[in-house]
Amino acid sequence: MNGSRLGRLRRAACLALAVVGPLTGVPMVAAAEGADGSVGGSVTVAALVVTGVTTPSASPVAGDLVTVRVQVRNDLTRPVTTLAVSLSGAVSPGATIAALGAGQTAEVALPVWFCTPGAITMSATAGGLDGATAVSAAASQATVSVAPGPGCSSDPSADRFPIRVSAAADRSNPIPLDGQLVGGVIHVFVDPANPALAGSRIRRIEFRLDDRILTTDRSAPYDLARNRGRLARGLDTTLLTNGTHTVTAVVRLRNGTTQRFTATFIVDNGQLAKSIRYSTSPDRSNSRPLDGAVLGGRQVYIFVSPTTPVADASVWFFRNNRLNRIESRAPYDFAGTARNGDARPFILTGTRRGTQTVTVQFRLPGGVTITQRASYTRP
Repeated sequence: MNGSRLGRLRRAACLALAVVGPLTGVPMVAAAEGADGSVGGSVTVAALVVTGVTTPSASPVAGDLVTVRVQVRNDLTRPVTTLAVSLSGAVSPGATIAALGAGQTAEVALPVWFCTPGAITMSATAGGLDGATAVSAAASQATVSVAPGPGCSSDPSADRFPIRVSAAADRSNPIPLDGQLVGGVIHVFVDPANPALAGSRIRRIEFRLDDRILTTDRSAPYDLARNRGRLARGLDTTLLTNGTHTVTAVVRLRNGTTQRFTATFIVDNGQLAKSIRYSTSPDRSNSRPLDGAVLGGRQVYIFVSPTTPVADASVWFFRNNRLNRIESRAPYDFAGTARNGDARPFILTGTRRGTQTVTVQFRLPGGVTITQRASYTRP
């Protein structure tokens, strides 16, 4: 191994990825493999680890559309950008994460069709950019037992039209709407994997929100809130009550048949991160709202309430518009969490005096972000 190659490997730690499976049910043990090496001029760093695949029952049935969750960990000392996650061996469109901070873990939900019965081996991979250098992780495999069933057509999406959501009007980086926590303006649409084939078969799609007909779309792209040219119009979730809602897509095909697809999601505007709090104790006891507080002394413990986990979320803490920390699991502490679960202290000594602002962003799948701010005074 030459010195340049060795140096590159020493500078790169590892990306680790795990498929942890669509729904609760019976876990299936999966083998993991990986090796260091270079591929196509990029740096392959350590292994992807498949920790398990969980199915709704003992096994999925051929023709089922399920969700596989993929976890990606960045062990580099720098962020990785444009991180693409793919899953081969089954039919899946993959997904892209815009950025993953150093030492952070993210999880993406991939729609997967299991089209044939038998032992289906899936291979999970991930790759992105460390600055201008391409980095990737070695593939890791998991085998799932698929029971006999109706199977898929030659294009499984020809008779399946999953409901997706994106934060962007151009529908970029979409994820399944079902089960997601959303806020603000979102873009909901039916996403055939083969638009040309699906467009020739679809007569119209009726969108229903909480069992009320909202819109009817007769041509692609099929958007719940209609579209302006090629861009989707947004659904403003602040007009909905906080809580659970359901979108139904009634797909009426030219052969006279009708297919229905539903997605249930949770709206949370201003409730999820409703309280940025502080305590003088590492166990967060006797906490008070940070907004409007006067903070003296040497240190304080700042955190977000609730401290319970939020599925698929990363929490970004900023102080005076500068990124302070990214937390990928609860409890969400401004200065990090100790091994015993206590909050780490934020040291006030030496910080700027006067009014300071802490901003918390809950970044959810599909690019949805919920933001909360609190200002305190340092005398």
